[in-house]
Amino acid sequence: MKRILIISSSPFFSGAEISLVQLLEKIDTKYQLMLITGNIDHFEHIKMTKYLEIDSIIDKISWYSFLRKTFVINYKCFHQIVKFKPEIIYFNTTNSFLNFLWLGILFFRTKKIWHVRDNLKCKKFIKNLKLFSNLIVCNSVFINNQLNAPFKGKVIYGGIDIDKYKNTNRQKKLKTVACIAQLTLWKNQIDFIKASQIIHKKNAEVEFLIIGDILNPKDVKYKELLIEYVKNQDLVDVIKFVGFQNDVIMVLSEIDVLIHPAIEEPFGRVLIEAMSMEIPVVGYKSGGPQEVIVNNETGYLVAPYDYALLATKTTELLENDDLRLKFGQQGRKRVSEKFSIEKHVNDMEKLFM
Repeated sequence: MKRILIISSSPFFSGAEISLVQLLEKIDTKYQLMLITGNIDHFEHIKMTKYLEIDSIIDKISWYSFLRKTFVINYKCFHQIVKFKPEIIYFNTTNSFLNFLWLGILFFRTKKIWHVRDNLKCKKFIKNLKLFSNLIVCNSVFINNQLNAPFKGKVIYGGIDIDKYKNTNRQKKLKTVACIAQLTLWKNQIDFIKASQIIHKKNAEVEFLIIGDILNPKDVKYKELLIEYVKNQDLVDVIKFVGFQNDVIMVLSEIDVLIHPAIEEPFGRVLIEAMSMEIPVVGYKSGGPQEVIVNNETGYLVAPYDYALLATKTTELLENDDLRLKFGQQGRKRVSEKFSIEKHVNDMEKLFM
């Protein structure tokens, strides 16, 4: 069996790690797998040849401190990696690639795959990283265009097991609108709050949920800003901060419309999760969501920062049960055709050949 070294250095369990877990669940009996991770707990049920847990570098630090810490991490893993003799090295994120960049030099002849799931705007940074990879997987055309790597770049969309995401057909009096994302500036929850305020003035029977929490300590002030804004606008009883939720299917089963106000979202895994549950999505025409949402068919795309139009389009869906149902059904069909876990795994396995 082919030996694949997988590096997923984040200690958090966000979209990149969820996507990797679902991939490994499908291929763990086909390959010999060695995993280097920032949190073994996320992968305990996966069949692995070897696990190594590391202390991840997630804070912004000087290059000197980064190199020093990276050296310590790499030194602890060096002998294990050499002994494993990987035939393929797969970096699940850009941070994983940075933390183990030396592998590109040491294993010069080994196939190295870099999975890009983030906005990378520094051209010099991108140019240097491209030198140490044989293949670059991008989670959207939007991200692929940023890299400008026609001979190395390949777009592979994230996928989900649609059979696990089923519409519960629940019935309740109150309609629910939610925003599901980590609390960080570019996810732009402030526009969700502003849109919710407009919707609430028209319909006081709608409840609003902000689901998610900070992943990085640097976002504490942003979270405080959101909470303070809700208080100042007298919306404490209208908009609820629910925090991080482990069971996303249960959360989605209580939602009628998902608002996704992120700016330059690389892909947006929560979009296909919501659509698979027959929930229409209203988002900004920015980044990956343009490739996921079909305007006027599975939801609505509006101009970035136009939170008033976000509110208008969401209200249309809340007031028209037939339209909301139609968009929901078309959304699930789209996920089944374009974003299934089977398609994702098949496309990824072709890279491992």
